[in-house]
Amino acid sequence: MKTPSEYASPFTRSLKRAAASGNARTSSRSAGRLLRAWLHNGDGGQSMVEVALLLPIVMMMLTGIFSVGVAYVNLGSLQTGVNLGASDLAGLYSVTSDPCADTFAIIASGAQSFNPAKITVTYYLNAPTSAAATGTKEGPFTGSSANSCSSIALTERSYFSIYALYPCNIGMYGISFSSSCELPASGGGYVQ
Repeated sequence: MKTPSEYASPFTRSLKRAAASGNARTSSRSAGRLLRAWLHNGDGGQSMVEVALLLPIVMMMLTGIFSVGVAYVNLGSLQTGVNLGASDLAGLYSVTSDPCADTFAIIASGAQSFNPAKITVTYYLNAPTSAAATGTKEGPFTGSSANSCSSIALTERSYFSIYALYPCNIGMYGISFSSSCELPASGGGYVQ
């Protein structure tokens, strides 16, 4: 049967051994001496080596999870901006002379954390049905200065589609794992 001192950790055993040797300054030992006593006693160094080997791997996994999480939050933000732009475009019949510029301003304000100069938007306007990518194509436009379709007059009760892309960076510690990553978002509706 083990004695209570055998259940103690290596650090506790080294402190008890130092106290038993007659050294009265066991409580005021320097941190370096305590660390050396712990490392030289048994297998205490093995656990430090294991931590030293596994910590970088665990940190890379956590950073990767964080990076993917940020991309997912950005996707939600872009989708929110496109949905706001689509609902605004649905009500712009005979109100605006440039529906693309007005819609892009709403998309950019809905996706507040984004650089508007990097958002690429393609519009399909005046489609007879809600079939994807039908109607008059306008774009792709990148940035607010390029988003203009003043030559298009919206037709009442016609369908429109909006497709937006934003570049993303999935990487960690300066290494990009996907150079062509783009976050997609789409929306549509009927002009009222």
